Amino acid sequence: MNEDERTLLIATITEGTKAPLDQIERLGNRRTYILLSAAMFAAIEQSFAPETTPDQIRGYIEELYERFPKARGELKAEVVEAIIRGGLGEEELLKPLTYEDTLAAAHLVTFDLMTRANLDDAAKEEFIREVYDLANED
Repeated sequence: MNEDERTLLIATITEGTKAPLDQIERLGNRRTYILLSAAMFAAIEQSFAPETTPDQIRGYIEELYERFPKARGELKAEVVEAIIRGGLGEEELLKPLTYEDTLAAAHLVTFDLMTRANLDDAAKEEFIREVYDLANED
């Protein structure tokens, strides 16, 4: 894992960090997308039980909008629901989503879930390793 990848992932799961714009530029859109998507799906897997219902997911989305009011105008609830349900095994819900939809949700959902988890440094390191491995699977 290079330093730009590490910086991106740390910023994605840590409260009070600035967006690593220089690192994103160096990594490029494709690699950034792969890393953020892997982080989002790892965060979903850690945060939601497999039997989570659509109503529970919609409740989470309302909490997300309460915590980040601007998100209501920037992220469609249907997209966030499809991403979470897709991360829980309903992959067919991911197919109609656009790159822009997924990328917009990837950072915010991951940030929200992982900052709520209040990970210590060791848990952050473990999460980053898991995401890196997931992003590099064939």
